[in-house]
Amino acid sequence: MRRTTPRQASNRCTVSRELAGGLTLTLICLCFITATARGSGSADDGTVEIREALVIEPVGGGGRRPVHRDAIESALVTGAWKPPTDGQPLDLPGGPDRAWQTLKANADGWFSHRALRGGYAHASVKLEQAAVMLLEARGHSMVYVNGQPRAGDPYSNGLLRLPVPLLAGTNELLFRCARGRLQARLVPSDSPLTLDPGDSTLPDLVVGSSTDAWAGVRIINASAQAVHGLILRVRWPDGRSEQTPAGPLAPFSVRKQPLHLSGPAPSEPGTTALTVELGHGSAANGGWHALDATDLTLRVRRPQDTRRVTFVSEIDGSVQHYGLQPAHPASDTEAAPALVLSLHGASVRPFLLLALLL
Repeated sequence: MRRTTPRQASNRCTVSRELAGGLTLTLICLCFITATARGSGSADDGTVEIREALVIEPVGGGGRRPVHRDAIESALVTGAWKPPTDGQPLDLPGGPDRAWQTLKANADGWFSHRALRGGYAHASVKLEQAAVMLLEARGHSMVYVNGQPRAGDPYSNGLLRLPVPLLAGTNELLFRCARGRLQARLVPSDSPLTLDPGDSTLPDLVVGSSTDAWAGVRIINASAQAVHGLILRVRWPDGRSEQTPAGPLAPFSVRKQPLHLSGPAPSEPGTTALTVELGHGSAANGGWHALDATDLTLRVRRPQDTRRVTFVSEIDGSVQHYGLQPAHPASDTEAAPALVLSLHGASVRPFLLLALLL
């Protein structure tokens, strides 16, 4: 469940905050939004649904190739790119020629077409004033927002929410598509700095074992400023709290921040809820200032149950997880416990099974 602080409102203004270490951060948020897009609808809350686009079949070679070829990407790099029109041809060296064509989304907002298997989709969004919005899209490997490359969601997990700055007037969204389907919309940003619980990496707690684990929680920076000095604060149901410093946030970025969890051993299986706050200052001296908050629910497992274990990667410092299936106690007549490794394919979560002798 998502919580918001009293400072949040539908219209925003310039806000200056002094963060830890004496850094003053100026966050400029623009009032939202009257928008139109080709064949798109704007909801009462300012959400812009992309309902019509121009699509074109693949214009280069993908996959594992030593040399990457893509006619549209080449035009972007060389400065020759211009927004397409319906029926506009694109000549490819050695053919076959391609042409842009109009495609409309179905009632659920999905575009479906063979051109979206490695091809492109182009949509335009017109705003009356500049704004920062959250791009929620699925089915693309990447997207250019007014020429700036941003990450995609090729497996359509629906977990990617990217803050993107949009201009007054016409904005271009150019999607490099992956698997034949695409869905996209732009959602107003609640505030410059928010917690996004949609893709949290959470550990399971274990009955009878003290808690010493890591979680990963995403922070969205929807401002044009780099942010330093933020802190994540955990509040447990019994009143305990602990703080973890957050890493720096680049402008218009999303970062999954490691969050330390510690405490006494749970006594019963089930679930436990905790509140995570994003802010700055110190709760110890009454100087804590919360910017946003969200609730998370952790599972509590019995020692013999399958459970999720998290750890901090030594490669990049991110929080990762694996699944643990404890072995049953062995007897003299039973075979020695085995190590079972279960790998994963595309669009599923990895799961590692370890059989251990307790």
